[in-house]
Amino acid sequence: MLNFKYPFLLLTCFLPAIGFSQLNPEGLQDDKSKPENLHTDIESRINAWELQREGAFIHFVERDTTQDKIQIYHPIYKNAITNTYTGNYGGAYLPNNFFSRQYHTGFLFLQTHDAYLLTPHNVRYYNTTTPYTFLDYSQSENKNRKNETRFNVLHTQNINPDLNVTFRFDQARSQGQYIEQEHKNNFIALYSSYITDQYSFHGGFISNRIGNDENGGMKDDSQIFDDVILFNLVDTRSEYRSNYFYATSEYKIGSWVDSLNTKVAVQERKADSLFFLPRFSFLSYLEYSTNLRQFTEE
Repeated sequence: MLNFKYPFLLLTCFLPAIGFSQLNPEGLQDDKSKPENLHTDIESRINAWELQREGAFIHFVERDTTQDKIQIYHPIYKNAITNTYTGNYGGAYLPNNFFSRQYHTGFLFLQTHDAYLLTPHNVRYYNTTTPYTFLDYSQSENKNRKNETRFNVLHTQNINPDLNVTFRFDQARSQGQYIEQEHKNNFIALYSSYITDQYSFHGGFISNRIGNDENGGMKDDSQIFDDVILFNLVDTRSEYRSNYFYATSEYKIGSWVDSLNTKVAVQERKADSLFFLPRFSFLSYLEYSTNLRQFTEE
């Protein structure tokens, strides 16, 4: 009986080389086989920034694609090292450091959930030479008991060198450490930016949804080690909602100058050595928002 083990192993080793040898070497192809439009590789570059003071200032930030500090998945610990909160993802919290209590929403009942929200004041804008998509999924060790799950999506791309469109969707769910403590929160956003030398625009739509089951705390703290724990509330729930339509724009007035700071004519603006020098600008900011906090008891 023949042994095909070693001949088969040698064949699989040389198959990639055999397959590659079927390609015509560069420069020996017929002109008819060449595509009419040759596509050149585009270097992928991503610029990111945030607006401050309703668009009066632009703060550039780094887009960290290496996932530095990925272990800090809980948003309440992004800006504070110690917090008081209900014990699971999505619940109300309060930074123990008084000076860390900086909120992006003016709605009082949502300030205890500020870290889970996306508002016009903490949106990050992008400008990229190639489409960029980021997916983030994480789950606790035991998916059937006290489960915590996060799923985030970010997609951004430029329509042209000046116009960018970004889509974001974040969703999180936590069953909680005790009964009647399930939390769900998510937001969806579609926004855009348009920047030229003289004019800039930022605007979009944001929708936040948060749902928390409420148990009112244990009736007796001594029950914490018991198998059955009685709570003060049953079948109660809090719903939080916020929606934003916003737009900010700036029009700059100035002159086109060359490297020697000399004014040039309007028809010469397209030269690479010229840049726009603003003197003053007109800034406008428009925001329409709705907020809701609803407490229900069955």
